[in-house]
Amino acid sequence: MARPRQAGGCRPAAVSLPHKPGNAEAANPRVVFVTTFYPNAQDPTRTVFVENLARALRAQLALRVIAPVPYAPPLQRWSKLRGVARIERRHGITVEHPRYVVVPRMGWLSGLSFALAVLRPLARLARRHPGLLVHAHCGYPDAVGVGLASRLLGLRYVVTCHGSDLNVYSHRLGLRPQMRWALRQAAHVIAVSSPLRQRVLQLLGSGADAHCSVIPCAAVDPEVFHVDPDRDGLRRRLGVPLEAKIVVSIGKLVPIKGLPLLIQAWSALGARGRVGADDALLIIGTGPEGPRLRRMAESSAAPIRFLGPLGQVELADWLRAADLLCLPSLNEGTPNVVIEALASGRPVVASRVGAVPEFVREGSSGLLVQPGDAVQLAEALEHALGRSWPERDMADSVAQYSWQHIAQANAVVLRAAAGCSR
Repeated sequence: MARPRQAGGCRPAAVSLPHKPGNAEAANPRVVFVTTFYPNAQDPTRTVFVENLARALRAQLALRVIAPVPYAPPLQRWSKLRGVARIERRHGITVEHPRYVVVPRMGWLSGLSFALAVLRPLARLARRHPGLLVHAHCGYPDAVGVGLASRLLGLRYVVTCHGSDLNVYSHRLGLRPQMRWALRQAAHVIAVSSPLRQRVLQLLGSGADAHCSVIPCAAVDPEVFHVDPDRDGLRRRLGVPLEAKIVVSIGKLVPIKGLPLLIQAWSALGARGRVGADDALLIIGTGPEGPRLRRMAESSAAPIRFLGPLGQVELADWLRAADLLCLPSLNEGTPNVVIEALASGRPVVASRVGAVPEFVREGSSGLLVQPGDAVQLAEALEHALGRSWPERDMADSVAQYSWQHIAQANAVVLRAAAGCSR
């Protein structure tokens, strides 16, 4: 099988089409994204980076999306999940939401359940569009479910691994062999960072170098994320004291994001008198860790506010109004929020994990700490808040990361995968 070449570093891979496909459909394939990483009307801020990629790719390829959601029992607590429409249109793209069953404490069954959920819509699309190519985002359950369904339907598929799928799920005994099988069966695998590519190669074994490319799934819309020349005016509009020290943390409230460490570090600064009553840590996002984090915040010696999930425009405003972004994750792929912060002229204090060191230049655009170290995190926050940072230089450092650029790199891989022989 002819495969794209892999490019080093974290820039989009330079991938060549090894030969001309045999027909126009393969030269410009019809692609369907299949992923749980997609927003919907009930959860519009969910993993918007995959939707941003889909919107940019739509200018180059015919595209649809199948975004399964877990089946929810008819109980009040699940009303929001049950409210997700079976089909919706988002930014001109048709998105289907079939249901798959997640059995508590039996996660190793989710790949099979996912396959059963996507089999019918994939079969319908394959009948209408010969040469259909499937692009799965996330190694589990998405890639495993897509792998099983594609095997039954005779379809080619590409997998993009985003972070936790390789960093966490691939180490679970019940999931590791499933993920290895699915990635080996794929026409190609995309990793969103160089460290994640190494994880893919470790999982697949020797001889897999040409099977995996690095293409970040991280970019910014410069119309939304940019340096604000009137930061004081923005702070007044948001009700933020002009001299206040403001730290923002953005992301899903889940254990892997390390937010308890951030609350400990921020509270320690308050206990030492390093932050005052007007200063604040702002936590933006939602997730299962929310109640626990709020309980921790109640006993913090420094102010902490929870803003909940925000849309991109509101998010960009708070980034520009803040002094810095903090990302204390225990594991990461290529976190889009880091690029968004730098594009907004905000420094980043983050754990030295995943692709973060490839974007954050130590001392010039932020500070990096060891994951899981609250003491070191507190010291980095204090140091970062006590100095000035070159806004324009930080924004320029990520200026090349546009969704159009990322989409072009993905399109080359997808066309090559559609044109290769199995």
